[in-house]
Amino acid sequence: MLIPGPDRDRLWRLAPRGSVEFSVDGGRNWKKQRSGVTVDLLTGAAPADTVCWLAGRRGTVLRTQDAGGRWQRMPFPETTDLVRITSRGAQAATVTTVDRRRFTTTNGGKTWNEESPAGTAPAPR
Repeated sequence: MLIPGPDRDRLWRLAPRGSVEFSVDGGRNWKKQRSGVTVDLLTGAAPADTVCWLAGRRGTVLRTQDAGGRWQRMPFPETTDLVRITSRGAQAATVTTVDRRRFTTTNGGKTWNEESPAGTAPAPR
C-alpha cells in the first residue's frame, strides 16, 4: 500500500509485519524505517509532508511527525483490526474498525471517541 504526502513526492509504503519504507522522490528510491511493531499495518494517511498516521491489526495505531525518523505507538481502546484511517493533521485522525465502527482523536491519539449513530451521544474511550 502506498500513502502519498501532500506534495506527492513523499510516499510511505507498507509491507508485512510492521515494515514501513519512505521515499522523497516519488517512489524511485526507498528507505526503511523502524515502526517499532511487528503486526501487519493495513492503512495510512499523510496529512502533511512530515506527518503520517498508520493503523493495522490488533488496534495498532502509529504516528510520526518527523517523516518517520521516529514512529510513536498511540494507545487505542480495543484490540480489533483497524482497516482505514483518515487524518486532518498531526492531532486529528479517524480510524475505522473491521466491523465498521469509527473512532476519532483530536489530541494526537491520547484519547479516542467512538462515533455513534445519529441522535445518540458519543461514547468516550
